[in-house]
Amino acid sequence: MSEREMSKYFVELEKEIMGKNTFALHNGVEITYVGNDCAEGRLTLTEKSMNPYGIAHGGVYFTLADVTAAFAARSDGKMYVTNQGNMYFLKATKAGVLHSKAKVVKRGKSICVVESRIYDEKERIVFDSTFSLFCLDNK
Repeated sequence: MSEREMSKYFVELEKEIMGKNTFALHNGVEITYVGNDCAEGRLTLTEKSMNPYGIAHGGVYFTLADVTAAFAARSDGKMYVTNQGNMYFLKATKAGVLHSKAKVVKRGKSICVVESRIYDEKERIVFDSTFSLFCLDNK
C-alpha cells in the first residue's frame, strides 16, 4: 500500500474507531497521524483536565498515550486492546496542548509493544510510557 493509500485508510479507520471510543472523545483525544508502525495525537488541556493542584491529571496523560499507542499497533490493520502500560511522569503541565508520538518497538504474534511519549508545546518530553497490546484478530 502506498503512503497516500495508507494515509487515506487510516483517516477512515480513525473516524470509525474514534467515533466509537466515547471515553477518548470525552477526554478530548485527537489522532492527527497514523503511519506504518507509528501514530501521533494531541489533547488540548482544559479546566476539566486538571487535578486539584492545577496540573494535568495523570489520567489525561495515560489516556492520550494509550490511544496513540493503540493506533500505532493498529497500523497493521488488526484490532488491539491494551494489556499493560508502564508510565513515567517527567514534567507537570498546567496549560496548552499536549502532543503524543507512538511507535511500535516489537510486533509479535499476539502482543505488540509500543513506546508512547507526550510532549508539551515547547517540545519537552513530559510523559514517557510503554504499552503492550493484545491482538484480538489472532485466532
